[in-house]
Amino acid sequence: MKSVLMAIFLLFVCLPTWSVAAEGCRGGDCTKCHTLTVKEAGELLKDVGTVSEVSLSPVKGLWQITLEREGRKGIAFMNYGKSYVLPGPLFPLTQAKNQAGSSVSPQTSGVK
Repeated sequence: MKSVLMAIFLLFVCLPTWSVAAEGCRGGDCTKCHTLTVKEAGELLKDVGTVSEVSLSPVKGLWQITLEREGRKGIAFMNYGKSYVLPGPLFPLTQAKNQAGSSVSPQTSGVK
């Protein structure tokens, strides 16, 4: 089951990011040509919640976005192409530790 989930993740998120990087993402520093401001994220996610912060995620090719809705905070991730959103938090397969940040617990990280 984990293998299937990882394969789906790689197909829909990582491969498009790697292809962009291979085409010349300025020496591998994707933030030089990919940007996402709080205002822009807020416009893209206006129906999901209020965006309070945008930062690099622990996964290359994704932005980490902190949202709030109805007094509850949550984390989501958006790809550099700004076409996919994944709910957080992220957990590496090799660890049981939340890599999305300690400020939002797994129980409250999904904005609903």
